[in-house]
Amino acid sequence: MGLLFARLMRYFPAIVLLAVSALALPAQAYVLPTDYILRLMLDVQAKHKIKDASLKLTSEIRGQPQASSERLYIKTPERLRLLSENESAELYVEREGTRAEGSAGSLERLKTLPTNLQASLRFPKGDKSDERIERLLGLLAQVGVDTSVTALGRFDNESVYIIGALPFETKAPQIWVGKDRLQPVKTVLFTGPGATGDRVEYRFLDYGGSSAGGWFPGIIELWIGDQLVKKQTVAEARTNQDLPETLFEVP
Repeated sequence: MGLLFARLMRYFPAIVLLAVSALALPAQAYVLPTDYILRLMLDVQAKHKIKDASLKLTSEIRGQPQASSERLYIKTPERLRLLSENESAELYVEREGTRAEGSAGSLERLKTLPTNLQASLRFPKGDKSDERIERLLGLLAQVGVDTSVTALGRFDNESVYIIGALPFETKAPQIWVGKDRLQPVKTVLFTGPGATGDRVEYRFLDYGGSSAGGWFPGIIELWIGDQLVKKQTVAEARTNQDLPETLFEVP
């Protein structure tokens, strides 16, 4: 009996490792690959049948005593323009991944930020589904997101798919997509060459309470490092207005 116990103890570490591995397999088996997550997300977006939108935003900017009014225009494919209505100043225009900077008022750091991928995640360029997926995969790779990595996590009391990192890897570029709503809920990107600069996080919140009707978040937060720099709240949304292409010209 003593000899048998000794032999069992000799192989105890291997037995424990095998048991842990077996338990881990079911938990990881349902983590979907990136292209499938993106396909589900775009399918949900397509059901809303949104071709373009004009959104009025109330924006609170760190260091400014009063909220300002902004207008966000977004259109398929990959068109976006943000305008400060109070100052009639262009903040930026983005067209198929090309971004033109304007005047960002007193918050000069906004001019150096990477894209938040809003237009691309909703309206990627491509006539067919496979073309749009390939386009998105390429854009994510360009901003440093490792599309071979997916994981599950939690955000704002919601289960999410994480593309590009594991839940504890805060220093890796990544995109978070709600598991139930299948809408983008967070992007984490970095400034500078090789994504070595400031950590820039956009949070897309309150889809259920959005006046945009659930296809667009009611609140967008911009975090740089550990500081909330800007909060945009959707005050009004108008969709499918046939916005002209001239609105998105990149100088």
